[in-house]
Amino acid sequence: MKISITARVLLISLTLPVFVSCGGGSVGTDPLAGGGIGGTGVSVGKITGFGSVIVNGVEFETQGATIIKDGINVAVVNSLEDREHLRVGMIVTVHATFNRDGTTGTASSIEFKDNLEGPVAGVNTQSQTFVVLGQTVIVDGATILEDKVNNTVVEKDVTKILDTLALAIDNIVEVSGFVEADGSIRATYIELKDKVFTPNTPEEEIELKGSISNLNNDIKTFTLGALTVNFSNVKPENMPGGLSDGLFVEVKSTAGFNDAGALIASKIEAEDAAPDRKEGDKAEIEGYAKNVSTIDSEVSFELNGQPVLSTSTTEYKNGIKANVIEDVKLEVEGTVDANGILIAQKISIEGKDDSGEESSKDVSLDTGGLPGTEGTSLNTSVDPKGNSNEEPTSEGDGSLP
Repeated sequence: MKISITARVLLISLTLPVFVSCGGGSVGTDPLAGGGIGGTGVSVGKITGFGSVIVNGVEFETQGATIIKDGINVAVVNSLEDREHLRVGMIVTVHATFNRDGTTGTASSIEFKDNLEGPVAGVNTQSQTFVVLGQTVIVDGATILEDKVNNTVVEKDVTKILDTLALAIDNIVEVSGFVEADGSIRATYIELKDKVFTPNTPEEEIELKGSISNLNNDIKTFTLGALTVNFSNVKPENMPGGLSDGLFVEVKSTAGFNDAGALIASKIEAEDAAPDRKEGDKAEIEGYAKNVSTIDSEVSFELNGQPVLSTSTTEYKNGIKANVIEDVKLEVEGTVDANGILIAQKISIEGKDDSGEESSKDVSLDTGGLPGTEGTSLNTSVDPKGNSNEEPTSEGDGSLP
């Protein structure tokens, strides 16, 4: 049974002593070297570099880790080439053991799920946005565009990214990013995949995630955001109770759109908005705060679907408790309690976007271009595979670092 975040806050007085005894010290204390709290758990955030894989400032050893993409195990990392499915900018969930230094760990799995995949419908250069499947996607100074149609990469250049997308109306893009409180997606990684969507081909699929609204079982439709979905030819999966308004689902389509403009669903699957976590798990999560509520000295909010609670002993970086407001970007570190709430040990206030953030940790990397760009110097210092391009490349082989 799910408990609302408000109800969960009222239970904190009962659960906090359990958390303290499990954590080995009071919340907000630095009991370990480097401020880490150690243990097993998850890190949800943007890949900022390779050496191994760097997420939320932690460098995870990846040898033997399983890479999962859209629910499918695509590789087990035994060599550098096995990481070819990962890119700088992707939002991933890393299941790992965290070292006590707070900066390193060992990943058991790295999972990537895009926010959506579909045709570009329009570009607005003034608002620095474009639209896919009725969803507004925001481009900022940290967005990376990997253009596989023209074999180029654009990084930290909003104008050039939007200009590229403006020439790609109806082209298929895959978007990874952080969801803001109004449902818009602040893109961290965009892949321009193909010039056109070809219906009913196994290798091409339109994908969208969101909460169902306006469910109509008579005409077999519902909406995700601004998009109407027709489910007359599909049986929903993983939902014994059937479809319902408010249910978070992933919709896939190989057929495309009908004459009325509705997406013809080929698969509908119920999903958790946040990864499964158990009591005592360490968690590091990056995202935009929503449903912010203050009760006395405590602040409750959601981050990427995860209920979070800050207490009087939570430590803050780059700000104070009053800075935790709707739609501010945060990075939270803490431990999950018995009710599934992430009790925040540390909260970093990161502002609205990542424009000032370094795209990659300074690590020793072998230079290499993207596939199809051999001999080409890309207009970025670190490409999505982590390759340094500060000097022109001559014989790039597309390999990962």
